[in-house]
Amino acid sequence: MTFSLPSNPGKAKRPAKSDFSVHIGQKLYKLRKQHRMTQQTLAGHLGVTYQQLQKYESGDNRIPVESLVILQQLFHVPYDYFFDIGVRHRFSNDFKILCILQFNLFGSF
Repeated sequence: MTFSLPSNPGKAKRPAKSDFSVHIGQKLYKLRKQHRMTQQTLAGHLGVTYQQLQKYESGDNRIPVESLVILQQLFHVPYDYFFDIGVRHRFSNDFKILCILQFNLFGSF
């Protein structure tokens, strides 16, 4: 059996930003600004670096569900704040159900 090396050895291909991650990042950015909070402060609440928070806000990295629960509790927003009606229709029902189940596990309802 033979294996071939990737054409870019040592460089992983970055996945494209998803509309969903970008949307959540924009909502996170607006929420943080509305509360006049710095990236450093909010990153501390989430237990990440401010660089990681920048990646969440830009949609470069997906934000974990656990962090969304912390944000929901910190800012006292409804559980579906990050999943508004204008975006929901673009995503599969399976994904929405998964999000709701994960939120239920953390008792955020």
